[in-house]
Amino acid sequence: MNEPQEFAHSTNGDRWFIDPASENHRATVTHRGNLPSGGHETRIPVDVFLGQHPRGPEHDALERMLSALPVRNSTIETGTASGLSMLAHQYMRLGGRRSATRAWGTDTKEAEDFWNGNIAVLDAVGRREVETYLPTIGGP
Repeated sequence: MNEPQEFAHSTNGDRWFIDPASENHRATVTHRGNLPSGGHETRIPVDVFLGQHPRGPEHDALERMLSALPVRNSTIETGTASGLSMLAHQYMRLGGRRSATRAWGTDTKEAEDFWNGNIAVLDAVGRREVETYLPTIGGP
């Protein structure tokens, strides 16, 4: 995945793309509005896009696409802020129960396997960076 890749489109003609090779070395989401509304284009980092509320079908579509990628072999680098936030997001989506400060219960098997295969293998700095993207208060 080196070129922007479309991951969602709406019935009104809006389209969403992921671009792993943006100018600031952070994966970005590009939204292209439909032509009748002016076709305006906006770009935001993937981690910001995934954190938006309310969520739409385009958020679910991006999550499905990212979960299908082999994280450690993808072109979305795990050494970047957006790559690390995607690791944290995927871990939580799989039922992870850790927070930035402690574990809040037992992880699902999928979350535990994901943590051990993709996050525990990072160096201490990388693991701590991933943890900064986990919830910070209360338990999930």
